[in-house]
Amino acid sequence: MMTWPAYAIQKAVLLACLAGVTTAGAHPKPIPRKYSAVHRALILSNDSASKVPELFVTGRVVTVLRFEQPCDRERTKMLGWEGRFEPVECVGKKVLIEPLKDLKPEDRLLLVVTLADGSELPFTVTADEARRDMQVDVYPDLDSEL
Repeated sequence: MMTWPAYAIQKAVLLACLAGVTTAGAHPKPIPRKYSAVHRALILSNDSASKVPELFVTGRVVTVLRFEQPCDRERTKMLGWEGRFEPVECVGKKVLIEPLKDLKPEDRLLLVVTLADGSELPFTVTADEARRDMQVDVYPDLDSEL
């Protein structure tokens, strides 16, 4: 015969296992692990001939851009996002972008982030089958200012 504390512990363990099974089945479609998530630093060049930096996104996953100064919420825009992305959000020094579904690698959207000092920084938002940006820390190229 089982004592009361042993019975209570056994019941708690069983309920925890059942809760884990129920929670695991709650996601309608798991996020594929084929992507390598990247937290990277991006150093921007002041050279006008330099290529516009690319941001690699995937559907239903937020990508965070982090800057050294606050961004201007009113003047930060993505062109052609309607129906494909959640509205772009500026939160202090961060910009959040979230595609509603996966993009194709040939899809290219222009994101212009305007900082508090009026600087406009262009980015190309696209997809890559092998990687995605989770967080991108954006820094000015101090050498190009000299």
